[in-house]
Amino acid sequence: TRFRNVTGVQTCALPISDSTEIVVDSLDEEIIQAMENVKAILTQAQYNFSDVVSVTIYMTDLEEYARMNKVYRKYFPDKSYPARTVVEVARLPREANFEISVVAQKQ
Repeated sequence: TRFRNVTGVQTCALPISDSTEIVVDSLDEEIIQAMENVKAILTQAQYNFSDVVSVTIYMTDLEEYARMNKVYRKYFPDKSYPARTVVEVARLPREANFEISVVAQKQ
């Protein structure tokens, strides 16, 4: 497939607050913070979650998949979910339990 006049943005986010501290209150809070960080980056680049075409999620415990998915889905209210890969990892930077990488594009 050929794409013409496609622009895009790729970003990766940990659950780091404005104070540059990792949010570790709960997994839900980590996910919300990371998703809000992605939202801020997308917004600054004039994109939004409806422009996201690919997501990779790294988690330290896949037993928490359903819990993660419940929070994640709230950021895609039109149920137009992008392609997604979820990977369990032994460790993430700064002892986080969740990290997300997204690719967004507009034509």
